[in-house]
Amino acid sequence: MTFKNFVLSIFMAVGFLSFAQKTFLGTQVITYSYEGEGAEMMAQYMPQGMISYFGKDKSAVDFKGAAMEAMMNRVVTTPTESFAVNDSKKHVYALDKEFVDANQPEMENLDVTKVDGETKDILGYSCEKYLVSMTQMGIKLSMVMWVTNQYALPEYEVPFSQDASFEVLKQANIKGLVLRLESDIPVPGANIKMIMETTKLDPKPVDESLFEKPTGYAEKKFADMQLGGY
Repeated sequence: MTFKNFVLSIFMAVGFLSFAQKTFLGTQVITYSYEGEGAEMMAQYMPQGMISYFGKDKSAVDFKGAAMEAMMNRVVTTPTESFAVNDSKKHVYALDKEFVDANQPEMENLDVTKVDGETKDILGYSCEKYLVSMTQMGIKLSMVMWVTNQYALPEYEVPFSQDASFEVLKQANIKGLVLRLESDIPVPGANIKMIMETTKLDPKPVDESLFEKPTGYAEKKFADMQLGGY
């Protein structure tokens, strides 16, 4: 699995935190943490957190911390395009469908199981536990999702990977918002778990300017992005 494949897989995980039953338009703040052997080194490259902004037909994600923020500060998805923004280089990278189709790992052997009787309280919301397993590029992946049915997000018609995430959760008939996701990271010679937990939900409408391309930034292809030697 190349690092660009891995970055796209992270976007897939973002998508898992983006489908629910009642409509939620606002801001979701998520904190990352890492556990296990090699976690300290992984934390140098992975986000320490992200902020997701949800509009009626658009969404955006800001990455916070480590190499991920150095590569891209924001990823925006609209009905017609998806792009990543790098403020330090003043570049906008287009996530065109051709590149995504060629590099995004396919999900195979998907299995989702609800664990009856196990709940967790997150931000005052009762969340139910789901076990998820799948195979990507021959590698078996597993994760735990904690889901509340209090909120839902718009079912965006977008050209990027969130569509696949929506479809997975629809197939699994999960109706709720994921507030915590625990995922094993397939790194050779290490045993690392990534935990993404929601620390704030703000239903206040977001500013539409968050979904716009910055003025004066050079437009590039996502394949041209420098990924720190990967």
